[in-house]
Amino acid sequence: SGGAAAIRSMVTGSNIVAPRLDLRDRLCGERFHPAAQRGNAHGLGLPALAAAGGDVVKPFEQRLPGNVVAMGIVSGHCDAIVAYFLPQDRLDRRGGAYPVAGNRLRQGDAEFVPLYEGKMVQAYDHRAASVVVNAANLHRPGQPEAATREQHADPAWSPEPQFFIAASDVRDFPGGWALVHKDVTAPTNMRTMIAAALPFAGVGNTVPLLFPKSAASGALLLANLNAFALDYVARQKVQGQHLNWFIVEQLPIIPPAVYTRFFGTMSAADLVRREVLHLTYTAHDMAAFARDLGHDGAPFAWDEADRRHRRARLDALFFHLYGIGRDDADYILSTFPIVEREDRAAHGRYLTRDLILGYMNALAAGDTDSVIMPGPVRD
Repeated sequence: SGGAAAIRSMVTGSNIVAPRLDLRDRLCGERFHPAAQRGNAHGLGLPALAAAGGDVVKPFEQRLPGNVVAMGIVSGHCDAIVAYFLPQDRLDRRGGAYPVAGNRLRQGDAEFVPLYEGKMVQAYDHRAASVVVNAANLHRPGQPEAATREQHADPAWSPEPQFFIAASDVRDFPGGWALVHKDVTAPTNMRTMIAAALPFAGVGNTVPLLFPKSAASGALLLANLNAFALDYVARQKVQGQHLNWFIVEQLPIIPPAVYTRFFGTMSAADLVRREVLHLTYTAHDMAAFARDLGHDGAPFAWDEADRRHRRARLDALFFHLYGIGRDDADYILSTFPIVEREDRAAHGRYLTRDLILGYMNALAAGDTDSVIMPGPVRD
C-alpha cells in the first residue's frame, strides 16, 4: 500500500487506482502462475505458453557488425547505428533507391525494409502511426503521426518509418510475421501492455519480438497479451517506463489446455483465432499471417465499430478463462480511467465496459455470434 500511495503522490489526476490484491492473486493463481506452468525449467510464464503442445515462444537476438542487434536491442554508439539505419531521403539522394511493394525500397540488387519503432504500433494494429521527423527537436526528433481512417481503410497503405535497414541485415521471420509489444509504457497510460502482429521488418529496441511456432498459438498469445485482465497485472508490475522482458516473463499467461473450453458450439481457441484474424488482417502485408490461420481471401475492411465489438468479445472471453466474474471484471475495468474518460467523451458512456460485460453474459449463454447492443446508460 505504501508503494501505491507514493505513486499517487507523484501523479496528477486519477490515473492510479489502488490495486485489489485479491484480484491480482487470483489472476496470478496456481492455474496461471508462471511457476505452475510445468515443462519450463526456469519457471517463467510466457515461454511456457504452449509447453503442453510443444510450441516455444522466445525472443530473438542476432548481433550484427557495429554492435547492432537486429530485431531486438539496439546498442552501441550512434555512429555504429547510423551505418545500418538509413533515412529514406539519404537512400534516395545517394543511391537512387525507389519504393516497391511491401513498404520496401530497392537499390540495385539490395532491398531495404522499414525499421519499426514502438510509436508505430497499437493493439492489433501494425499501421497505427507514421514517424514524422522534426529536426529542431534535438532530443526526440521522431514523433508519431496517427494513421487516418482513410489510410487504415486502404489495405495497401503502410506507415512511413524514420529509418530503413537492409533486408539482408534482418533475420527472416518464421512464416513472414512475428508478434511484438511496446516496450515504452507506464502504468498511468491508457493501456500498459500493447501487442500486435508485424510483417517482416527491422525493429528497434522499443519493439521486442516474439516468435510463436505457429499462427494458431500466436493468435492465442496476441489476444492474451492485449486482454484487460492481463493488463491489470502488468500495470502493477511496471514501476518505470519500460515493459522489460523480465516483467513479461512473469505475467499470467493462459495455458493452451484452457482454450479447449467450449462456449456454445465454439471452442475458446477457435473464437480467439476468428477475432484475431479479423483484427489483424486489414492489410496485404499480413497475408502470410492470414494464410497460416487458414484464410486465403482479401484483407478485412477496417471498421472501427466492428473492431470495438471484436475486442470486447475477446476481453469478455479472457475474463471467463481467468475465472473472473462480472463484478470483479467491472472493478478491473474501472482501473483504466483514460479508457473510461475517452469513452464518455466520445459515446456518453463507458462503452468499453458496457460491451465487455454484455459479451460476458452472451458467452456464458453459449452465444459467440450476437452483437451486443448496450441498454440505457447506467451511470
